Amino acid sequence: MNVRILCRKTCRFLLSLLLFSVLLYGLLYLSTGNPAISLLRKSGTSNITTDALNQTRQALGLYHLFHHP
Repeated sequence: MNVRILCRKTCRFLLSLLLFSVLLYGLLYLSTGNPAISLLRKSGTSNITTDALNQTRQALGLYHLFHHP
């Protein structure tokens, strides 16, 4: 009986993990690649220069995503 419950819970966990992975992959696929470019486009900037992109990335804090000791 305990083995049956353990198998059922394991199957539910694996199914939930699979569904979550598919959902997350789908959302990442649909999202825009660069948030700085998306923000500049929404603000009405028609000609996105490298300087404007770098300033927007700096303002959003995208250069320091991870802590490096």
